[in-house]
Amino acid sequence: MSPNPGPWNEPVLIQLPDAQNAEIVANAREAHEILSRRWPAHSTGASYTSALAACSQVLSGNAPAYLSRIAFVNAVEEAGFKQ
Repeated sequence: MSPNPGPWNEPVLIQLPDAQNAEIVANAREAHEILSRRWPAHSTGASYTSALAACSQVLSGNAPAYLSRIAFVNAVEEAGFKQ
């Protein structure tokens, strides 16, 4: 994995169902951590799968960071989490 994939041009504000506060997700590493460790199992649709793959591609240096942001926003919207 890339040590630092760089920040997104605009962070994403997300409110997971089990969290008391919204949080700011600013790069592919943070998004990957949320998707792989904290994302509710009942909210893992097609956009979730695409976002996890996009973040992995960015972290391995095989895709530009903006693609992971687009995919992450789609997953947030599909799951109905506030943003």
